[in-house]
Amino acid sequence: MFFLGPNPSYLQVGDLIVFIEIDSFLPRTPQFEDFFADPKYIKQDADGNDGVIIDSIVLGKHLSQGLVLNIDDFPQIVNYYQRRIRDKGLTVATRDLESRTFEYMLGVTKWTHPNEYLHEPAHEMGNPPAFIVNPVWERVQNIHDLWTSPAQQKRLWQVTEKMDGITMQVYKVDMCSPWMSCIPDALNGYPESMRSGGCHIGVCGRKRDDSIFWRVGRASGVVARIRDISYPNIAIHGELVGSSILENTMRYPPDTHEYIVFGIFNLDTGKYLHPDKTVTICRDLGIQHVPITGYFKLGQLARSTEELLKKADSLGSGRYGGLKEGWVFRPLDGGDAFKVISNRWLKLAMGE
Repeated sequence: MFFLGPNPSYLQVGDLIVFIEIDSFLPRTPQFEDFFADPKYIKQDADGNDGVIIDSIVLGKHLSQGLVLNIDDFPQIVNYYQRRIRDKGLTVATRDLESRTFEYMLGVTKWTHPNEYLHEPAHEMGNPPAFIVNPVWERVQNIHDLWTSPAQQKRLWQVTEKMDGITMQVYKVDMCSPWMSCIPDALNGYPESMRSGGCHIGVCGRKRDDSIFWRVGRASGVVARIRDISYPNIAIHGELVGSSILENTMRYPPDTHEYIVFGIFNLDTGKYLHPDKTVTICRDLGIQHVPITGYFKLGQLARSTEELLKKADSLGSGRYGGLKEGWVFRPLDGGDAFKVISNRWLKLAMGE
């Protein structure tokens, strides 16, 4: 179910539309000005920017998954489409349009909660290096060939719990590698503890290095043990979860935080290590890995997106009693991962 924008009456079946997912943050631009009419919907993100969050809303018995707008309201996208029609023809241009994303063109970003970066300014270390890649998992509702593609049906998936936290990376680069040139102030200003054994160690969230990430990274053992991983240039990806993170839907006790790993990215190959390799490394080094539900082909769990979402709704409670957010599916053949978010959890996060 999708929520139609301010003027839904001019949309007809078969029209090209612009779809904006939930958790998107709309900038204050003329194209989105109608959404700023009511001050109560205007929020500030962690960087102090004004905008409007696209939240899930309940319409009747349905939970919306995003916002639908007419493509004619976005001349920059229309101009792109018309140029592609002239160059490639209508069929190819339409297929290309439907496969592209335009968030950079429109200035739409992922919503960053104001308390996402709890930091002490005295320990601020600036933005993360350029080689840090943030994971992007498509929602299951957006994968159109998931149930019709033979290749998707044959795949074996590692299915893990989706954690309600902040993406956090602990990285290691060889000090003789070209990656050192990407580190801000690479030759000065870092404590000696970050430079040992011929490598540079860093810890960061989506936007910056700061103290809460370092504290939890050290407590988890990842900062100390990353030196023992044989790959010279890597970034360990995981979730920072705990009592002060986001809305603490996982119900962590006060002053309790954890770093839970879900992947290891090899900077030199530009790819994640095989999921089983990540599990083995975490086990051997005593690092906490995200809980694994199991290894399945899609047909072993469900026959449709609707059935899979119902399964996610029945996941129940986690270790501290909070409702589980959902699943992440990672293919063992190196394809793209996707996430299945429980509608029950979304309603909880909305305060219902």
